[in-house]
Amino acid sequence: MDHHYDFNHQVQLAQSMQLKIAQLRDVAREWFRPETKCRKDVVAEFQFRNEAIGMLLPILLIGFLAVLRLI
Repeated sequence: MDHHYDFNHQVQLAQSMQLKIAQLRDVAREWFRPETKCRKDVVAEFQFRNEAIGMLLPILLIGFLAVLRLI
């Protein structure tokens, strides 16, 4: 009989922990949301101002990989 109580108690503890973790995740998400949006806006503005970088970085990466291949 004790084994059933222990098992049921462990199940209840696990469910309680899952709920608390989900609540903590939601709180953290809400706390970070303004920070994340601000950073996304900064990156989007940078990309808009520097369109050439969007083409330059892949070309540089391909060139770098080609040089590494030749070494």
